[in-house]
Amino acid sequence: MVKQKIRGGLWMLGLLLLAEGLWAQEPESFFSFQLLLRSEGGPVPFAALQWWPVNDPAAIGHATSDRDGFVRLSSQEPGRVVVTISRIGFKRFQDTVSISSLEVIDLEEDIFNLEEVTITGTRTPHPLSQSPVLTQLITGLEVERSGAVLVQDLLELEVPGIETGQHAGKSTLQMMGLAPQSTLVLVDGERVAGETGGSIDFSRVGVSDIERIEIVRGASSVLYGSSAMGGVVNVITRQPSEKFAGFAKVRVGQANQQNHTTGFLNGMDEGSLKEFYRNQDLPNLNGDLGLSYRGARFWGSTLLNVTRSDGYQLYDSRRQEKYYPEKDSVATAPLSQAPANVNGSASLMLDQKGGYSWGDQWFVSLKGNYYRQEAFDFTRDSKHELFRGYTLGGKVDYKSSGGGHLTLAHYRDAYNKFDVLEKKNENRIHYRQVFNHSKVLFTQRFPDRHTFFAGIERFNESLESSRFKTDTLMRKSQNDVVLVVQDEYEVNEQFSIVGGLRMGWNSAHHLYLTPSVSVAWFKKPFSFRTSYARGFRAPGLKELYMDWNHLGMFTIIGNVDLEPEQNNYYSFSMDYLNTSQKLNVTAIASYNHLLDQIDEVWNEDQTILHYSNFDEVKVLAMEALLRWRFLKSFEFRAGYIHIDQLRQEQNMDFSPVSPHSVTSQLAGHFTRGKYRVVARLSGRYKGRKSFNVMEMEEYLEGLYFPVANGDYYRVRQEAYCLLHLTISQYFGSHVGFQAGVNNLLDYRSPIVTYNTSFTPGRRYHLSFEYRF
Repeated sequence: MVKQKIRGGLWMLGLLLLAEGLWAQEPESFFSFQLLLRSEGGPVPFAALQWWPVNDPAAIGHATSDRDGFVRLSSQEPGRVVVTISRIGFKRFQDTVSISSLEVIDLEEDIFNLEEVTITGTRTPHPLSQSPVLTQLITGLEVERSGAVLVQDLLELEVPGIETGQHAGKSTLQMMGLAPQSTLVLVDGERVAGETGGSIDFSRVGVSDIERIEIVRGASSVLYGSSAMGGVVNVITRQPSEKFAGFAKVRVGQANQQNHTTGFLNGMDEGSLKEFYRNQDLPNLNGDLGLSYRGARFWGSTLLNVTRSDGYQLYDSRRQEKYYPEKDSVATAPLSQAPANVNGSASLMLDQKGGYSWGDQWFVSLKGNYYRQEAFDFTRDSKHELFRGYTLGGKVDYKSSGGGHLTLAHYRDAYNKFDVLEKKNENRIHYRQVFNHSKVLFTQRFPDRHTFFAGIERFNESLESSRFKTDTLMRKSQNDVVLVVQDEYEVNEQFSIVGGLRMGWNSAHHLYLTPSVSVAWFKKPFSFRTSYARGFRAPGLKELYMDWNHLGMFTIIGNVDLEPEQNNYYSFSMDYLNTSQKLNVTAIASYNHLLDQIDEVWNEDQTILHYSNFDEVKVLAMEALLRWRFLKSFEFRAGYIHIDQLRQEQNMDFSPVSPHSVTSQLAGHFTRGKYRVVARLSGRYKGRKSFNVMEMEEYLEGLYFPVANGDYYRVRQEAYCLLHLTISQYFGSHVGFQAGVNNLLDYRSPIVTYNTSFTPGRRYHLSFEYRF
């Protein structure tokens, strides 16, 4: 099946190339000329050009500079042409040039990518510096130089308000102090099916295919609906920038742990048990193969990713101290002998995208994605988990000459979880989630400085699970139909207002209204933004209908009477930009007031865990971001956030989020001829945190006071710091090497829980990339 999908992707790309060859025949009467794009750092490759003759503005042409900065244009007659040039890392260029044998254009560097166009904050295009809603951008170049294999690791290093953890062998992500299910992660603006612990399966996102990541803090439910209460992370994948291109990349990492010796395996008979032990020591290996094509009308790209990761186990090296506030006493738990497991895995991902355009008004794009991962746990029960998903969808765009933009789109995303019965060689499904999302979006730019956006969307979720009724696969579903309207009004070049309203009908919770308003004032060198937004999160199908016995220990019960979570989000930010000093500083203050938060609650005898709405949670966050370019070749970035969260129920703090967190990156580069080296040191500091936990133990050392199951105690986790170093070398535009070390200080958590670092210690990695 996988081979058929790979062949299908390559056939699609081949058909695009054949069709392009038929359409792109250039008349011999055209007059050809060349442009050379360059900057202080040398030639500028892969820049996108749009151009038209001065005397014929309707005859728009498109081109891309090659690896050496050259671009060839053609015109029916000599004269002058208007050229616009855009490239990540450079300011947008537009000017009139003469048609000659060679014209040289010098591009100015965009130091902090402030002219990069973003769309997530308002669903309309804005340069980063002029976006009415504060947006943080991580470029594809920064992703590449980070050396990250998983997108969640990259986000935790770049955004101080993001923390990751583990749940049921999968990574979870928290943003701005809220639970994982309050952060919406999108891929190319679309939701991704399949969640564990409230977060998507991040392994479905290929890091090598990332063009940029846009991060919007705070409630964004007006534009994106449920689950966008804490923020939105939009991962935007690459589109081809040159006619023919391809790359092959291999990354090898140091083994995390040697669980079984080769001699031990050789002494065993073949069978499922030997395969079980072999899968505990998979190599840390990541391979990518990509092909792409862009012509005048067609474009297409294919990406194949294969990943192997080594599983490992972590043990506590220190006893847990528990403080009981009601008794003002401390007890010490016995040293835990149970390991925290990080499963090994083997995965494959195939992604195919393509598009076709009629002139400059009609555009069609299609997308298909297939994903498969096996997770190898440490339990000898002759079974392991298999995850399989796919995405199919497409959209049609129409751009009118009068500033209108119409989009019709439909996407289907499916995610399945199986138990692989190793002795029977059988896959038994226990979870199937499917998203179907249809939408009609319209944007109109008016001459009086208004930009109007409207959308009609229908979202359907279906979930088949064995946890709605024990050992029975049962299907539940819900629908959401919404109308979104938004108006952006540019009062003048310095002042703008954005107001939006979402009106929706949910099959479980009926009619709801969600408003938002943002105000931006740009007064160089400062930018001020303030906003209010109301967000919501509809109860998930598991929270509504679950009826599942957890390993015979307790039962988790859903609640059909749950109310949607709601929040009121207020924020203010100030941005300072000094281009002469190459300094950018941003300060952000936000207040998030959550109502009816959904959480799990025990019954009196600790046998049933049911979902319930709590009264309210308040989150106050203060954040600062800094970027500074110095000595021409060095850049320093840092971020700090303070988060204060308090749940009003019993006036207790249940949040496992560190109140103080710092991220930082120091990068320097050196260039001589076609050789370039970039060194990057990145770090993450998490401050000490403490939170309340319900007592489940029956025996504690040093216990001289009565404790009952259900009492709350307070635990404290110490601060720690993780440092990562990568050194990237490039030989011309084809060959690249990278060497790196993660966790430079060799930190290991003394007490391992779902909310601590799961690093196995210092680990080295090497990668090689060839572009053709």
